[in-house]
Amino acid sequence: MNKPTTVALLILLGAAGTFNGMSLTSDPSGRSLGLDVDMLPAWHTWDYRISGLFVLIFLGLGSLISVAAVLVDAYDAPTCVVCVGL
Repeated sequence: MNKPTTVALLILLGAAGTFNGMSLTSDPSGRSLGLDVDMLPAWHTWDYRISGLFVLIFLGLGSLISVAAVLVDAYDAPTCVVCVGL
């Protein structure tokens, strides 16, 4: 895959992850995204705060950091992209 496609996909993933992570963190009930707390399994916490932090950090900010690494041709850029993909 070429560099512009990789950057474009990572930007989309980062923007969506940041938006959804912020929404779940600021509104742990999930109503702002059309979710319901009853959708969570019994072993999970009582709200979406922890899930929102995971989405915000790993999918949102992790993708945007990978974009920066790809754009500056950092040595570990391919590793960052693979980690986001995993």
